[in-house]
Amino acid sequence: MRIEGRLLAVACLVGLVGCANATEPSVGSTPGPSASVENPENAAEPPPGDAVRFDEADVSEDGLLLTLQFVGGKEYNPTDPCTNHYFGWAHENGVALDAKIIDDTPRRDPVEGTACDAVGHPRTVTIHLDRPFHGTRVNDLAGYVHFVREPDGLAELKVPVGWTLVRETDVQESPTGRWERTWTLGGAERTGSSKGTIDFYQAFDGAAGVTGGDEQRQIQVNGTPGVLYRQADAGELVIVWLIGTNGLALVVNETDFPIEEAIKLAETATIP
Repeated sequence: MRIEGRLLAVACLVGLVGCANATEPSVGSTPGPSASVENPENAAEPPPGDAVRFDEADVSEDGLLLTLQFVGGKEYNPTDPCTNHYFGWAHENGVALDAKIIDDTPRRDPVEGTACDAVGHPRTVTIHLDRPFHGTRVNDLAGYVHFVREPDGLAELKVPVGWTLVRETDVQESPTGRWERTWTLGGAERTGSSKGTIDFYQAFDGAAGVTGGDEQRQIQVNGTPGVLYRQADAGELVIVWLIGTNGLALVVNETDFPIEEAIKLAETATIP
């Protein structure tokens, strides 16, 4: 199974791409000592500067604290030219929370003989909101959508008896927003194999962004065109289709659901 948009952050962490200095730093900014910056005004318009993409968003139980996790440069040190400072901005637009991370590292003259690597580092920006946010959607102004709580309009999938929902979460790098739910046979967490697992993805107003093995064929899911991918050596099956404007993807193993049974399971999906 391949999920579109999950490779960049990994590449940053292992130094495959230069994500540490992905944005042009602003001139004349005065950064603080850490990446936790209070923004009491939550101005109606975002501050200037290129947006740094974040990977995860979380809102505190009281709705007043937004935490954004991303990959960036090392924590800022004014004596180290290979470090970066970031600050965050957020403003509720009525139905969602718009958020932006900006690299405001002051320009520094290069130090002769110093070379900065391109390794990405896990970073966090914390933003204090001016009023509680109780919605579900956070719009990253870098171009992605995150859900901080279970979104409205989730599809219902009639999983067989004996399968237990063990996880549901936002999916990174989704331009329209995606949500993933996982059931396992018997309720135990499983990793490394699709056996004993049902993964169900839903994109909102967009494609599911999930593909599978090299074997593929066109199928029908309740009369709607879909694609079935099969990875023969692992027995993994991926079914991708649409209900209205919502892209859906079902990932199972043919040990648990032979192809026709997998299609029947996909056909139980409905959107209220």
